[in-house]
Amino acid sequence: MIEVSLALAVVGIAMVSILGLFAVGLNAARDATDDDTAAQIIQAIIADRQSSPYTSPTPAISATSFAIPALDSLNTYTLYFPKRGGVPTISPVANASYFQVDIKKRPGLHANFSDLAVLDLRVSWPAAAADINQRTVYFYTTAIGRR
Repeated sequence: MIEVSLALAVVGIAMVSILGLFAVGLNAARDATDDDTAAQIIQAIIADRQSSPYTSPTPAISATSFAIPALDSLNTYTLYFPKRGGVPTISPVANASYFQVDIKKRPGLHANFSDLAVLDLRVSWPAAAADINQRTVYFYTTAIGRR
């Protein structure tokens, strides 16, 4: 009888520890999904900037074009993205905006390379949270040619 009780106690402790790991695993999976989505947003913005002239008029916002205006080194341009797909907006939408992307162009690299630009991108989420409670990814692009 004692052996059975000890065996049940060992199995019980093992089950509690396994169940405790589920929460850690689910949080890690959620964080990995958010990190992946942030990277995809950054890649899409860089591709949009590489294929768009910096001096063109601001296009309409759509799922494939982010309507980033001509950038200068004095201003930061902010976009808000929903958590799972959808069209980005230029102002936060209650309960819909999850990722906040700040885009800033660095001053010119060199006088001989005036057709190149360097972008600083900062992705933070959740957008509605206080800065101290947000996760943030910084990304600095290499020189992007203006077309």
